[in-house]
Amino acid sequence: MHRFADALGDIAAAERQGATSEETRGLRASILVATGHAYDVIPELQADLVHRPGFATRSTLAAAYAEVGRLAEADHLYVAALGDLDTTLPFPYAWIYFARGLMWADQGGDAARGEANYKRALTHLPEFVAANAHLAKLEAARGDTASAIERLERVVVVSNDPEALS
Repeated sequence: MHRFADALGDIAAAERQGATSEETRGLRASILVATGHAYDVIPELQADLVHRPGFATRSTLAAAYAEVGRLAEADHLYVAALGDLDTTLPFPYAWIYFARGLMWADQGGDAARGEANYKRALTHLPEFVAANAHLAKLEAARGDTASAIERLERVVVVSNDPEALS
């Protein structure tokens, strides 16, 4: 499902067509963080934050910090990234709350904090498959299997997301 090598190839093609490294840096950094190279891009992301503070730079650096276990710093940046948003679109809000939920539940070992963030993501985007699936996992882990099953059945009925159907 994730085609990171293809995405890096697309970025290289865009640069060959005239896109500057400044324009593609954030995308490349996001891919490198997702593929386990967060330590490699943190210094560059920190420098970017100084020159271009905003949602994109804060959320990308937050993801890198989360990846390397700097959870408190990541959470602080995720909150700041939310403060940078000036949109009525639900997607960036839902994504940040989902990322925070994933970070706290999976890396921080704080299921309650993870659950609260997943629920917050779902207030912005109720059919967010990944947030519903991770929330269902936490519900099942604490013994609330009926709620987890109901949640997943609702998602499958309304979603055409391949992850929901598998």
